[in-house]
Amino acid sequence: MSLQLIDVTLRESVHVPDTPLKMEAAKLVVNGLSAAGIDFIEIGYVVDEHDSYIPAYSPMEYIEELAQSLQPGSRTKLVLMIHPHQYTPNMLERMKHPAVGMIRLCIPLQKVDATLPLIQELKANGLSVSANLIRASHATLEEILAFTKKVEEAGADYMYLADSNGAMLPAHVRSLYEGLSANSDLKLGFHPHNNLHLASANALEAMTAGAHILDASMYGFGKGAGNLCIESFVACLKRMGLAGNYNLGKLISTSKAAYELFIEAVDGESYFIEEEGILTGYHNLNLDVQDRMEEMAKHKGTSLLDLLLTLENQSWIDRANMVLTNQETEKRTVSA
Repeated sequence: MSLQLIDVTLRESVHVPDTPLKMEAAKLVVNGLSAAGIDFIEIGYVVDEHDSYIPAYSPMEYIEELAQSLQPGSRTKLVLMIHPHQYTPNMLERMKHPAVGMIRLCIPLQKVDATLPLIQELKANGLSVSANLIRASHATLEEILAFTKKVEEAGADYMYLADSNGAMLPAHVRSLYEGLSANSDLKLGFHPHNNLHLASANALEAMTAGAHILDASMYGFGKGAGNLCIESFVACLKRMGLAGNYNLGKLISTSKAAYELFIEAVDGESYFIEEEGILTGYHNLNLDVQDRMEEMAKHKGTSLLDLLLTLENQSWIDRANMVLTNQETEKRTVSA
């Protein structure tokens, strides 16, 4: 199965009050995520009006600076989002920037017919279009299938369900994506929210039932209860053998730096997730090994996280785990 990820941290920041995003942080996010191999980075909304917060309107200068922040030779593409009723032809120049790989349309169920001409226009301009059904937890499968048929006929490339309310349950997610997979050839996407702490479970159900692309954000940063946490989800995918191209160490290093520049000032540690836990969970490290590694880190004058990141980036964690586990086993055998 081929799965792709969209990081939505920058775009979701529009919905978090008093987010102190600066261009330095945005460029760091884009550079680090592209180095980590994340497929798409959603950087903001496209509107004509200038807002005080750059990702809320995404001027050309912003798009250009972030495009230049992508790693050289990276396959990562930028993504822009639009509310269809705000569209004007003036936005096309920004949407057609070479670094932009997808335009996502926020579409309420009852507004789909009014959006079809815009899908056709964007496709006629050579753009890749995702039809995002917002507040999907309010829709029945029959309504979702009717929506999907219309956007598919209009030329959309992706069909997304957005659990805007964070109300979906895993069994419900699975049934929706099984129904979509059986009735549509579109690439299917899922945008989870974490209100019920089910973002990861729902994302896994969507993926195994046919979703091709998933949204996530650093530390799960986003509106309300937040989104799917990209660091822990990539670790989970790697445990499943489904994320060979994603660099978990680089992803966590980027998130840590972004937290210090961007997220930390929002609300204390409300979005902070222990990076050590992600790496130790991914590598299945027992507590004895973790204690030994922490001792090693202190001896070298560094932190456990920095030691783990060094080992991760050099592919040494599993080897260290095996050595330290054997040492702990021998120690317990001798003392017994």
